[in-house]
Amino acid sequence: SSFSLNLPFHNRHHELAVLWDQLSRAVDGKGSVIFLAGEAGIGKTSLISEFLRHHLDKVSGSFIPFNVLAGRCFPLESSAPYTMWADALSPLANPEWSVLLEGLPDIWRQQIHRLVPDIKASTTEPEGISSEENQLRLLQGVLKVLIHLSQATPLVLYFDDIHWADQPSLTLLHYVIRQMNGHSLMLICSYRTEAVVDKPHLEQLLHQITQYSHAYELELEPLDREAVYQLLAQTELNLPHSFIHRLHHHSEGNPFVLVETLRALFEAGILHHTSQKQIVGFEQVNLPLPQKVQEIIWSRVITLEENNRQVLATASVIGCPFEFHLLREICDWTENELVQILGQLINRGFLAEISSSSSKMILDFSHEFIRQSIYKKLSAMQRQIIHRRVASALLATNSAEIERLAEDVAYHYEKAGDVQAIKYLIQSAENAEKLFAYVHATDLYMRALALHHQYLPDDLVAEFKLILAREALLDRQGQRGRQAKDIATLLALAEKIGDNSLKSIALVRKAGYLAYTGQFEQARQICEMALDLYRAAQNLSGVAQALRELGFIHWKQNDFGAALEYNRSALDLHRRLGDIAGEASALHNLAEIHRGLGSARQALAMYESALNLYWAQCDQRAQVLTLYGMAHALYQLGQHQAALEAYQWSLDLTKNIGDRLMESRIYHTLANIHWASRDHQQAIESIQQAIKVSEETGYGPGIAHGLLALSYFYAQRDDIEACRKQLHEAMTWLQLIEDHQSLASTRSQLL
Repeated sequence: SSFSLNLPFHNRHHELAVLWDQLSRAVDGKGSVIFLAGEAGIGKTSLISEFLRHHLDKVSGSFIPFNVLAGRCFPLESSAPYTMWADALSPLANPEWSVLLEGLPDIWRQQIHRLVPDIKASTTEPEGISSEENQLRLLQGVLKVLIHLSQATPLVLYFDDIHWADQPSLTLLHYVIRQMNGHSLMLICSYRTEAVVDKPHLEQLLHQITQYSHAYELELEPLDREAVYQLLAQTELNLPHSFIHRLHHHSEGNPFVLVETLRALFEAGILHHTSQKQIVGFEQVNLPLPQKVQEIIWSRVITLEENNRQVLATASVIGCPFEFHLLREICDWTENELVQILGQLINRGFLAEISSSSSKMILDFSHEFIRQSIYKKLSAMQRQIIHRRVASALLATNSAEIERLAEDVAYHYEKAGDVQAIKYLIQSAENAEKLFAYVHATDLYMRALALHHQYLPDDLVAEFKLILAREALLDRQGQRGRQAKDIATLLALAEKIGDNSLKSIALVRKAGYLAYTGQFEQARQICEMALDLYRAAQNLSGVAQALRELGFIHWKQNDFGAALEYNRSALDLHRRLGDIAGEASALHNLAEIHRGLGSARQALAMYESALNLYWAQCDQRAQVLTLYGMAHALYQLGQHQAALEAYQWSLDLTKNIGDRLMESRIYHTLANIHWASRDHQQAIESIQQAIKVSEETGYGPGIAHGLLALSYFYAQRDDIEACRKQLHEAMTWLQLIEDHQSLASTRSQLL
């Protein structure tokens, strides 16, 4: 769809004030010069346009009349002399300006004629003068014309993009600046900050002007987030704050990048208007790098020397930020050569030094879209080669920190199309799981599986292990639909491989899934099949696991007698095997069963035994679960204060290790306890905290059942409207997590 957006002028009040102050100086006959700096697209031209559009003095409220001449520089004309001056002075041939030239001596008119042939001159250049004298007469002539024009009405002379100016134009510019003090003349010159280092004559000019009191340097900074909010609020676009925040981060406060990003999104149809004039499509938008931005950046890159471009290409693949020693490991240059190249790129504004110490120097691209533009220009083969080099360099230079860098190594091998990515993706997933980042760990296993199917399709056992790891994570997240598909795949793979030990594992996983979804009889049958297979294979560890699972199934059915029998058998077997982790797990399960039977004291003793074993094994996640169970037992014994302290202990430990799912669960339990003790406000705050934590982690079951609890609290307070709102929202989540039993119950409540 077509896209049109004209951003209103906004948030440059300080810069406008400086311009007006300098104009007042010129009007008073003191002359003034402004050098306006800023990166491409930052708004230099917009600022000057806004300034020139208004002839009203903001201080006195009176109109200040002034005339304007403007010229612009272009890269393709940078070798032609005086082009920006010829452009700026060309209007003098028009009738409305030619009147202002009346009284100008012919000797100076002749000099302007050299730049603007349409201006008639009655005299000709004298013969026999040197080229140096000829140039001086031109410089003097242009200055005399500007002074003549400014005598009747102040004159503003504006040059845009002088980083592309030719050397003679800059020489003339310096001559005018040096001589204009004491005249009603204002000179404005804009340039790109990052382009100065490639223009030694402009660098020299900028250095020289610092000695002139009537010269002022002004640099435009990127817009901050609030400025972007306010800017877009003045347009017809009704964008949500969260999306504007992403736009600001992506554009880094550059208005041009901001507009071009929106244009790309609309023209691609990603963002579009509904029939009600609302804009939709924000949710899954990956913000693009606009084509015009790429063109601007690439026009600078192609002017660099080959070694500069090679370093940028390598750095673009490494990503942001990157360490000097890593770049040195990948590149073929000596340390001194690389330092020199990096210095050039920093001076040219492509890179920035983030930090430097005796042991480590860290660099980054000055803008993320510079990195993206360079990366996009690399061929697929170039990317693969450099990604592989980066992965190898990471391993070579950080041998003691492989666990921390496993995901970076995996990413680069993945992009290189190297099978080694699988190994490091699995290691990264295991690391994420230890940090309770279950969603991220699941994604890493999925990436590993995709590569496994591509490179190792015949290794079915390794595929089984990958899917088993992912299924366990889906189980913890309560994603029953996806979990069921993984279990079906595990069973199919086990049959295809013909390995009963793998089949037993898959059957136990299926039994647990069936028990969680209320299909107890089928769960029991499936688990007994697994138990028979384990016994036939004389796999005592597997037998113990199947016995524990059968105990869990019967416990879920409130068949506590059978649950005790199975778990006692599992406990004995774990002890015979010297399996401390299994023993602790069986003790925990027995404690849960005794608590269900009302034997809270016996449960407490078993929890304590399990806790001691978990402490010995440094299993903090299991410690939290056991403390949580102990708190339940204490509450059951009527020791409410001790129970609250145990809940708080488990909550503190949960927060310390970062297990957000367990944190949500504990808050939910605390909410029920506060409600039972008639502290209704604390109960609502606790359940809201539980929902918040679940939302932050994307834990669907926690959100759904938290909303159901909150609806109950509101119903008890006769706030029916709030109750129905929570029930409707809970139904959405129950559908997403495929909890059909709870969904049916919720529907009946609404009816």
